[in-house]
Amino acid sequence: MTYHRYLRFYPNGQVLSLLTNEDNGPASVIPVLRPSLRMKGLCIGTWSLLGAEVHIQNLVDASRAELPSNPFALSYSYQMMLEIRSRPLGRWNKLQIVRYDSVELGSGEVVPIALKHERPLWFSKVRSYASY
Repeated sequence: MTYHRYLRFYPNGQVLSLLTNEDNGPASVIPVLRPSLRMKGLCIGTWSLLGAEVHIQNLVDASRAELPSNPFALSYSYQMMLEIRSRPLGRWNKLQIVRYDSVELGSGEVVPIALKHERPLWFSKVRSYASY
């Protein structure tokens, strides 16, 4: 089984993270990936850039974040640290996941998530951030 991980960074500090299987390939996901999308595996959080490191924090499941009446609906968030790298044909166009953690919101306990065979993410500039 093949999984696809998508990250979309917005200039206002918001980030979308989506993990899908091969049924949802790039051609069908990239055009619709926006904060209003409700799809299993979509998390919304914040990002910041520190040197060559991208810190993603407060990633919460978008569907569970809308359930404020249930205190147990939102018990975990996720955080990532990525490193920006270059490849020979481009500059600063590769993200390597360095760390991926689960954060228990009640206690603040951070538990690393093991990533096996995680390949770097390649990216390109988005032409427009306009809403559709």
